[in-house]
Order: sequence, then structure tokens, then C-alpha cells
Amino acid sequence: MKKRVSLPMIPLFPTTEPEQPLVVPKTAFDFSIATTPTLLDLLHQNAPIGLGLSGGADSGAMAFAVIEYLARLGYSGTVVGIHSDLGEIEWQESLPMCEEITRLLGIELVTIHTDLIKRWLLRWGRNAWRYANLLCVRLILPWSTPQMRFCTSEEKVELICRELVRRFPGGPIISASGIRWEESEQRKHALICKEQERLLRKKAGTWGIDWHPIIGWTYPEVRAYHEHRNIPLHSAYTRYGCTRVSCKYCMMGSKHNLMSATHCEDNIPVLRRLVTIECISTFSFQDGLWLGDLAPHLLDAELRERLAFAKEQARRREAAEALIPKSLLYKSGWPTAVPTWEEAKLLATIRNAVSAAVGIKIRYKEPDAIRAHYEQLIAEKREKEQRRSAPKKKESKEQLTLFA
Repeated sequence: MKKRVSLPMIPLFPTTEPEQPLVVPKTAFDFSIATTPTLLDLLHQNAPIGLGLSGGADSGAMAFAVIEYLARLGYSGTVVGIHSDLGEIEWQESLPMCEEITRLLGIELVTIHTDLIKRWLLRWGRNAWRYANLLCVRLILPWSTPQMRFCTSEEKVELICRELVRRFPGGPIISASGIRWEESEQRKHALICKEQERLLRKKAGTWGIDWHPIIGWTYPEVRAYHEHRNIPLHSAYTRYGCTRVSCKYCMMGSKHNLMSATHCEDNIPVLRRLVTIECISTFSFQDGLWLGDLAPHLLDAELRERLAFAKEQARRREAAEALIPKSLLYKSGWPTAVPTWEEAKLLATIRNAVSAAVGIKIRYKEPDAIRAHYEQLIAEKREKEQRRSAPKKKESKEQLTLFA
């Protein structure tokens, strides 16, 4: 019998080279589950597993393949499906699809509800306020981006991990998802397993890992597995021709998938709402792609007119901000220096142009006011740094007695 290795409460994972991957022997249909020694040991310990479900083909295939593999392994721990519902921007069929997948597998579905569009609106409000008060140099867009995927990190991963920690305290947790190397340049470097810091609660003795069981599968293999196991498919694939299912309109979605989403009548109100945010902010939903251009016939005349105006104002904003010297752009520790009077004069001209283009009422419109504000920000930063670096005073026994 294979001797099991006892794991520490908080394991140390390699930071450079991943563990040597192991795979389950291939079935007749050539579908393999990716594992590592650490993952296998946790499965032998029956660590609880959360299967991240989105309603898409990858997560559905992952869930069925994992349950099938666990049965062969003799696993007897707890498995739940877990879905983060992002609100109005979710395809209406996504949650019911997750419910159907978990019903077929005989496991519980945990659903977390949030609101991504509200998050974008709040972000825009904060960013506009920051710009108005000269707490940033350039106006910041409302949307998440490929470089700032808070729609995934905050609205999905963070919430899912928080729920798993709440449900399974005091030991290891496995959080599984259906990401694949083939999906993107970024994901082709993903590990089979990695430590998930958001599952760590030292005092409770809780820790965990992310597991990507089908990371090596191709899209045709995912679809073939669905057919082999008779797994239901989202209508975004079967009716509307999407190649990927996430949000109705995803900031990383291909133009084909974004256009396909417009063909679903249920998605039209969200399209109009997002186009309205494009108009208010003067930022296109994707870099170089305005959602309002996908299906202008679905917008009323007023919204089409607003969009045309927003594009023109966006060009004015971009032209103005292109004049900002590199030395004045935001960097770690900003602000690091007070701009010269000439630099402040240029910033004033740019800020007034952006204010007029976007309709944000700003403070610090003149060079002297801008320089004074920078001086104040730098003074406040130094004061904070001094407070942080100052040694804490130890209270005497007499002082402690007075407040006992």
C-alpha cells in the first residue's frame, strides 16, 4: 500500500517550477484528469471540494469529469458546486444550467449573488470623484480590463473562496475550476494546482489550493466529452453560436461572441444599459470596440445620438491626455514631486479640456492651485510615512492600571 505523506497545516508551494504533473490513465475516450502529488494526497484525505460552475461548457465538463474521477478514486469527502451569479449581466440560462448540472451529479449547488454592473457604476463614480479632486492624473475607465480583471478576482474568486472557508473551516479545501491552457496566452502558463491565498485562515487552520482538472483539454475535447456524457449545453452555444459562455457581454469576449449575444432578446436591455455607461463615461467597453456599434438597430434614436456625441468627446479627452508628460503620469508613490509652474499650467489646460469633454466638475483648475494641491498631498504622504515608521510607545504598568 502506498504510504501517505503527512502535510503541514499551511503547505509551502513552489514559486517557480510546478510539481511534476500526474495524470489519470486515459479512458477509451481519451479524457484525462490533471493532478499533482499534493492534490492526490488531499483527495486521499477526503478534503472538501468546491466545483466552480458558470453554466459554460468548460465548467460543466470539469464537474462531470471530476465526479467520475473521484468515484474511481474512492473519494468519500464533500463536493459542492458553487456559482457566482453576477446579476443582470449573466445570461438568464446560466444559473438554471448550473442547477441542472448539480442535479444530474447529485451534489449541492451554492449560489452567491452579486452585481457586476453596479460595481462598474460605483467604480466610475469613484474614478470621476478622484479626477475631480486631482487624486489621479488621467481619468480612469469604469470597466474591468484584461490587466484589471476585478470582475473575476473580486466578484467571483474572492466571494467563492469566502464561502468555501465559511463552510469548511479548520482544514484543507480544494477549489476546482474549468480553465484550460488553450484558452488564452495568459492561461497557457497556469499551473495544474497552486496555493490559493484567499482560502487561508491561519487562526482557524484553514488553507487550500486551486485545481484545474481539465487544463490540458482542447475545446473540441470539451465538446466531445459533453456528447459522450450527454451533458446539457447552454443555449448560447446551441442557439446563438457562441464559442464561450461567461457574461452576456464580457470585456474579454471576442467580437463574434459579443455580436452573438445581441441576437438573444433577453440580452438587449443589458446592451442598452452598458451603452449608456459608454456614453456617460466616454470610455468604450473594450479597447477599440464600442458596444453601441455592435447592433445600432437595437438602440433608439436618442441613444444612438448620445453614443455619437460620446465618441467625439472621447477623442477630445484622449487628445488632451496625450499631452501629459511621462514624468507627470501616475507611478508608485505618486505624487513624488511638485510640478513646475509650466507643467502645472499644462495640467490645468488638460484638466479643463477633459472636464468639458466628459462633464465632470473639477477642482484645481489653475496652475497655482494645482501646485499647492501637490504640495499638500506630498506633505500628507510624508506625515503618514513618519507615523508608520515611528516606534510604538510602551505603556507603563501605572498607565495600564489607570485604564484597567
